[in-house]
Amino acid sequence: GRRLFGFKAHFAGAAGDAVELYFFAGGYCGLAPIEDGKTNVCGLAREDLLGEHDFCVERLLATVPHLQERLHPLERLTRWHVGGPLSFGPAPIADSALLAAGDAACFVDPFTGSGLLAAIETGSWAGEAAVRAAQGEDWISCCAEHRRRCAGLYRRQLATTSMIRRLLSLGWAESLVGLLPGRLMFRLTRPNGRG
Repeated sequence: GRRLFGFKAHFAGAAGDAVELYFFAGGYCGLAPIEDGKTNVCGLAREDLLGEHDFCVERLLATVPHLQERLHPLERLTRWHVGGPLSFGPAPIADSALLAAGDAACFVDPFTGSGLLAAIETGSWAGEAAVRAAQGEDWISCCAEHRRRCAGLYRRQLATTSMIRRLLSLGWAESLVGLLPGRLMFRLTRPNGRG
């Protein structure tokens, strides 16, 4: 019942110009403007919470008053996509001779908003490793160096998001949000950029 599942759909209507996050006991939901004036609505929720609503995302989100109020004027354009269970952290190494990038290398809480940044950085490093191997370096060594760089990139971010996820599960998010400076939270939830 504690496993996490993700959900997502696109909506039309009064799109905002900022990312909005709505937290509730057992999960969170975010809204973000996307192309053509649409809004991406996605989030995570515990399996038991989704199960209480027969995995019907509409019913779950209807239990969050501020979120329901925000979604009311919007029109859903796509079906709800639900996936999981999700596993945070570095992906298990299936083969030491593979290069992984983005979520295939490490899955971090989506609320950080840094997935594309990490995908570009780790993808660039995978390309560098492939070039070094093509120039004669040992392929397995190049792959190991790539994994080391990726682990360094995600280390602080994973520690921070694990702590935040725990606070969210305890229902303390709203109480603590005013105590932490926004710049500090932003910095702690970014990949550290060192390789």
